[in-house]
Amino acid sequence: MGNLARTKIQYFTDFDQDLVETTDQDYQLKSDFKWIRTDWKFNCLANSLSSLAKMFAYGFCKLYLKQSFANLEVLKPYRKQGFFLYANHTQPVGDPFLPMLVGNARRYYAICAQSNLGMPFLGPLLPYGGALPIPSDIHRLPKLIKAVKFHIERDDFITIYPEAHVWPYYTKIRPFSKAAFHFPIMVKAPSFVMTNTYQKPRVGKRPRMITYLDGPFYPDESLPAKKRQETLMQQVHQVMEKRAQQSDVEYIKYVQRKDG
Repeated sequence: MGNLARTKIQYFTDFDQDLVETTDQDYQLKSDFKWIRTDWKFNCLANSLSSLAKMFAYGFCKLYLKQSFANLEVLKPYRKQGFFLYANHTQPVGDPFLPMLVGNARRYYAICAQSNLGMPFLGPLLPYGGALPIPSDIHRLPKLIKAVKFHIERDDFITIYPEAHVWPYYTKIRPFSKAAFHFPIMVKAPSFVMTNTYQKPRVGKRPRMITYLDGPFYPDESLPAKKRQETLMQQVHQVMEKRAQQSDVEYIKYVQRKDG
């Protein structure tokens, strides 16, 4: 893989390391937080913010990240039904906005860490943009699961980042959290894979982001539930690894520190 001049070096110890921490990492969801909101006031503000966010998404992704889709037509037959979209996590700002371009006029939802809602200014707005935070209290988890099922049945799509933590401009695929693949098994909905790759720019030093879509992938109903989950995880990981090979430049070089 080629290198750009003045490539930044990012050291890490393990693949589960959070290299981009939010301001309030210990943020806890309020006791009255609701994962499903259907009241008109919430929806009115959500629709208004969504329109503004999509304009920002187009400008930021297309102009700053130099992003383009290689095969967005893969999703065309499935635009009127609910599905899951699994993506590699490589852009702190771009990742929340890119699915807006995938879904075109559709609203989308995203599974995220609850700490994201603790960010100054932006954090409180995230639920209006479709954020579905994972609660630290396991007793509240059924409410998240209910919300996921609710939105899939309403023909929305839900984005999941199985690598959990964002590593800016990382060009390989990290290990996945198996828990991220429980949802398609539970609601029996198709899954697609979105892989962002980084390729040599035509102008300047910042690489182009080329995005590939693959799928659909369905849970294998002939297997036990846990095996279905594991098999789907392996399928998604293999597809991402194959697509990631299209990256031909390292804007940030990641180097693992050895213990001792």
